[in-house]
Amino acid sequence: MEESSVLQAFTDLVTLVYHEGRNARHLIHAGLIKDPQPYNRLTYLPRNREKAWKLLQKLRNAAKMRPDAAKVADAYSRHFGLTLEEMSHLFHHEGWRHSKVGGNRWAAITDSVIPLRDTLVDGRTEEAEKVADRTLSMNHNRGVVVDKLRNLDHALNREGLI
Repeated sequence: MEESSVLQAFTDLVTLVYHEGRNARHLIHAGLIKDPQPYNRLTYLPRNREKAWKLLQKLRNAAKMRPDAAKVADAYSRHFGLTLEEMSHLFHHEGWRHSKVGGNRWAAITDSVIPLRDTLVDGRTEEAEKVADRTLSMNHNRGVVVDKLRNLDHALNREGLI
């Protein structure tokens, strides 16, 4: 995998992390997050996964034009007002325990995306390839990450959006 391919995979993964962050609404509605303000931009994403994914495409495409992983991560951080580390903190929230959406699986995925960013920033392409492959093969609540990306993109294809 070339460095540009790993950077594209990183961009897709970051998009997916923020996409899943929209589920913070469940913790907020349950009263488990006392200050929901930091998550407002996430919860404005539609509940429907395909509609939320569609809405993220402008940001995703702009991020794919960024020259490095730090700038990709920064694009999302600026847009949502939350860093990847803060997204990890959200997914580690105790309120996700036994949840069918968001939560612990996404904490592990986000915790894998962060070192992927760091290996790319440090220019350790071979290590970044391994981290990207491992992250794409991780399980989330309903399957494997790479399949979730493929299915969401397939939904966009059905609508002629990519």
